[in-house]
Amino acid sequence: MHWYVEVLKKYATFGGRAGRKEYWYFFLFNSLVYIGLGIIDGVTGTFGAESGIGLLSGLYCVATLLPGLAVAVRRLHDTNRSGWWLFLGLVPVIGAIVLLIFLVQDGQPETNPYGANPKTADERIAQAPHTFGTAPGGPSQSDRIGQLERLVQLRDRGALTEREFEEQKAKLLS
Repeated sequence: MHWYVEVLKKYATFGGRAGRKEYWYFFLFNSLVYIGLGIIDGVTGTFGAESGIGLLSGLYCVATLLPGLAVAVRRLHDTNRSGWWLFLGLVPVIGAIVLLIFLVQDGQPETNPYGANPKTADERIAQAPHTFGTAPGGPSQSDRIGQLERLVQLRDRGALTEREFEEQKAKLLS
């Protein structure tokens, strides 16, 4: 669920990279919500047989179109491909298969023109302490620098708002 919310926070962010986890978890939760809304549409009678889509599922589809495209472009960036490759999906059958292969591939382990590897960034953030208060003896200068770098990473990934970042930074530097 975390990855679903992260993609929605980056609603129209086409720059950067998205790892496989981010893309496929968004795809999974997006599909589950869409199916659930389709069932609700069928039960409530808001499903249009002519159009093949219901009211709720149609609104949801429109609302998540842009974040879905953005995360797909970022996923292609992770494999060092331009977002324009997404148009390959418009080619019947073969295009969709090739695009699926691109989306399943592991990203480049090193930094590419689209940014740093999100997998290594995730690992560094996972190792970061969740609270940034000072220890009983007070952190050393290198500890403070490391914690400040982790705060910057959390802010850049959208895990912290600017206000939360400033509060944590002030607490760390006091």
